[in-house]
Amino acid sequence: HGTDVERQKFCQEVLLWKNLQHPNILPFLGLHSKESDPNDPLSILWSMFMVCEWMPKGTVLKYLKESPSAPINVLLLEISEGLRHLHSKAVLHGDLRGVKQILVDEEGHARLADFGLACYANATAKSSTHAGRTRWMAPELLEPGRHFQRTLATDVYAFSCVCYEVRRTLAYGNEQLM
Repeated sequence: HGTDVERQKFCQEVLLWKNLQHPNILPFLGLHSKESDPNDPLSILWSMFMVCEWMPKGTVLKYLKESPSAPINVLLLEISEGLRHLHSKAVLHGDLRGVKQILVDEEGHARLADFGLACYANATAKSSTHAGRTRWMAPELLEPGRHFQRTLATDVYAFSCVCYEVRRTLAYGNEQLM
C-alpha cells in the first residue's frame, strides 16, 4: 500500500491527464482496477492502474534511431504543440525529456507522456517532489531554495534540451547513441 502522498500524486496525475486532450498528448483512456483488500477502503486506490493508448514505436529517441529518415523538424513541432497545449491549460509538465516522456504513435506522431510531475501553473507553483532530472533542469531550479519552483519558462528550457537530444538523436548528456 502506498502512502498518503503517493495516493495524492496518483490522483493528481489522473485528474490532470484525463483533461488533456490533444493530438500530441498521449491519450488517457481510463483506469483499470484489480481486486482490492475489502478490509482497507483506501486499497482500491492502489489496485488501480492508468490506461493509455499503446505507442508501438516507443520513445522519440528509439524511433529516430530506428528510422533515421524520420522528419525531425515535424517531430519537434509536434512536441512544441503538445507543450503549448499544456501551457494553454495552465499545466506545467515538469519532467519533459526525450528518453521516456515523449512517445511516437503508429503514424509517427510525437505524443507527450508521463504527467507524474505535472501541476497547475500559478505564481507559487511549487512541488513537493524533485522537479525532474538535473540534466533537463533550468539553471534557476538548481539555486538553493528554488529547486521545486517550476514555471512555464522551466518547461521551455527542458524543451530546448529535448530539441538538442532529438537533433543529435542522443540522450542529453550521453556520448553514445541510444
